[in-house]
Amino acid sequence: MDAQQSTGNVKALKATVNHSLIGFATVLLIVVSSSGCGRLHEVKEREVRLRYVNLSIIFEFMINSDAEAVNLRNRKNELIADLRRTEEMILKERDSDRKAGLITSMDRLKIDLRKAKEKEDSFKHRFLNEINRSLAIIADERGIDFILNIGDELVYSRREYDITDEVIREIITLRKRRAPVSR
Repeated sequence: MDAQQSTGNVKALKATVNHSLIGFATVLLIVVSSSGCGRLHEVKEREVRLRYVNLSIIFEFMINSDAEAVNLRNRKNELIADLRRTEEMILKERDSDRKAGLITSMDRLKIDLRKAKEKEDSFKHRFLNEINRSLAIIADERGIDFILNIGDELVYSRREYDITDEVIREIITLRKRRAPVSR
């Protein structure tokens, strides 16, 4: 896989995660703001705890630590390369029968690529669920109110507030708990 494709994959993953996190944050804000509606009570003030993660690193870790995801990424990249080669061959081919055969091959490649992308979407969904569970556990354990993604709006933060490594460790712990016990 070349760097451009990897960057594209990471950007697509970040876009999916960002969309989900924005939705989660919006729901969280609505719940928090409406939880006090209709009740008069004194809000106990405390310091808001904010941390950040690097979702690109977390997603890359998750893909690289899952053999099936690695194989899927490699297969998808092979399909993309084959599709490009076939398109180039179609443009150069003069014989109409060979051209028709190449078009049929290209159609099969497109179907295979669509299936690979659907499978990739299911991985993204599963990984996002694992990340959300890990973030919730860490936020609860450490009393964190908000967790930001470093690649988006965060301009500066001290390294001590980065919990990316903790999230990866929590994902590993959750995966070990789910793994079948071998005897």
